[in-house]
Amino acid sequence: MNWEEFGSIKVIIVDDDAFNRQLIASLLSRISAIVYCEAQNGEEALKILKTQSISLILLDLHMPIMDGFELLKVIKKDDKMKDIPIVIISTDELVLKDLNSSFGVKDYMVKPFRFEQLQEKIYKNIKNTHYIKYTEKENHKYTLEDIQTAQIEIFKGIGTWMLLRDSSLRIVSDLVELFALILGYSKEESKNLALCSLIYKMGALASPKSFSTFPISNVRVDIAHFEQQIQLGCAVVKKSTSTPFLEMLKGVVLYHKEHYDGSGLPNGIDGDAIPVYAQIVAIIETFNLFLSQHPQKQEKLYHLFEKEAGRRFEPELIKSFLEHFELFVNEKNSYTQGEVL
Repeated sequence: MNWEEFGSIKVIIVDDDAFNRQLIASLLSRISAIVYCEAQNGEEALKILKTQSISLILLDLHMPIMDGFELLKVIKKDDKMKDIPIVIISTDELVLKDLNSSFGVKDYMVKPFRFEQLQEKIYKNIKNTHYIKYTEKENHKYTLEDIQTAQIEIFKGIGTWMLLRDSSLRIVSDLVELFALILGYSKEESKNLALCSLIYKMGALASPKSFSTFPISNVRVDIAHFEQQIQLGCAVVKKSTSTPFLEMLKGVVLYHKEHYDGSGLPNGIDGDAIPVYAQIVAIIETFNLFLSQHPQKQEKLYHLFEKEAGRRFEPELIKSFLEHFELFVNEKNSYTQGEVL
């Protein structure tokens, strides 16, 4: 993520719970481009919004004095504030889904959430605001959202070709979407990640060899072949206009073979430097490949994933995956038995 292109980013955290504010502040402090301020309720937030230049609002809904709903009404009626991007943070998912129709707020996170989700939400919204200002200045009549919609349609076409070459990618795609939803991603983000999991090996379309999965165990593999696929895939997206979807796709293409302990390909990066999107796809890909080859060894796969937590995969992701392991096995088996077309 190229935070430097935006300059200084000021985020306001609006939440009556001091612990929640402290938690979010500690996460934001990991991003050097962001400075933040805090408000305990909508009334305090309004005073800050009227006197300071705020780039993005992280807003809780249920607060005393002035709650999030009242604050949204005021913001949306004010010409100077109405275009500030807002990310709602709440435990009430049903209420969150109604905010788009009621207030035009499209983005939200359900508590609890991960640092990577918070970072991705902020980056996406700041990027979109930045791009809209640029296109308005240049008198263009399209938005970043328009470009992203066109990109998604194009890549869906590539996805069709990928499925013709490897029909098992449909299983991976559906399981990736399921995992993303379990982790708290929105339906739109989950569907976009599912599409990424169809096309992230698109570099293989230009490769003379068939593409395959990096194995979970330490066996000999054609590393040069894997690296070539990654490079060819990156070349496809390199010159495209940067959108949230494209950044997601780039992350999966470039980092899906990186390991949490730094032993992966192509750059040996480790830890939180690996996008969570790439890790989600890698976990599902490994799960699908192993059970396709060894359908009766579910218990062995479970223990293999336990061993790979902190080595190949991020520990908390593996914990979430194994908590729903039986669900994923049942979904996988439904394809095998012909219950899902």
